[in-house]
Amino acid sequence: MSSSRSSVMRLACGTAGFAAAAAVLVLVWTVAAAQLPAFLMPSLPATLARLNRGDIWPEAIAGAATLLVSFLRALTYALPIAVVVGLTPIGFAVFFPVLRFLAMLPVVAVLPLAVLWFGFSMTQEGVHGPSMLAMMAVIGAGVAAVVHKAHDSPALVVSFEFPSGAGIRDALRRELPGMFRTFRRAVEIGAVTLIAHQYIVGKSGIGFLILNGVMVFEPAQVMAAIIAAWVMVIVLELLLFAVEFVMRALIPASEFAPSD
Repeated sequence: MSSSRSSVMRLACGTAGFAAAAAVLVLVWTVAAAQLPAFLMPSLPATLARLNRGDIWPEAIAGAATLLVSFLRALTYALPIAVVVGLTPIGFAVFFPVLRFLAMLPVVAVLPLAVLWFGFSMTQEGVHGPSMLAMMAVIGAGVAAVVHKAHDSPALVVSFEFPSGAGIRDALRRELPGMFRTFRRAVEIGAVTLIAHQYIVGKSGIGFLILNGVMVFEPAQVMAAIIAAWVMVIVLELLLFAVEFVMRALIPASEFAPSD
């Protein structure tokens, strides 16, 4: 019960902080729009009017669906690799630095490689490929680190031995918050990659709307598309928070180690 109560308290504190940050953002935006010309900073009413015109939200929903599918595919491909790397100390010593390096690459470095692999087309592979590739690197490095920490095998030998019984469950429960932090970071990186890919090669999507707004000199469309992209990522992160909350609620408080 205490674990669920602490999760609710963290959620409430996070919601309050989010509301305060949003209020400050609206205030700063209003002041900036009053001081700057409209082509540099569109007003909040103009941006909201453009946001509700009817073509941005469908693109945001389609982008969220694409990102969710890409995330699930990245999870499917990256988890087995990460578990094997995390469970084998030699594999961890050899391959984890590579995964870590790939996970730290900026989108501008990953995107050209993804475009070369998946092409410039807007087919299913062309759409899902770049964001999936970026998320695979983040998930692979993060989960491998979590599994290795839970395994806690100091010797550099090939070993798949795990503590038995409750030891496994306790180790995984202890690392659950870190694993979901990795998932949320993967979603953020995947969203940036998806939008950048749409910006470069797409003829639809949030990234294309941003590019189109720049080309037709409509700053309200640019800001509206950025807001829609932000909402898209927030919704997916809230979904992950909900999954984590359910998993934590199912774990007895006496067996759940506090997260850092």
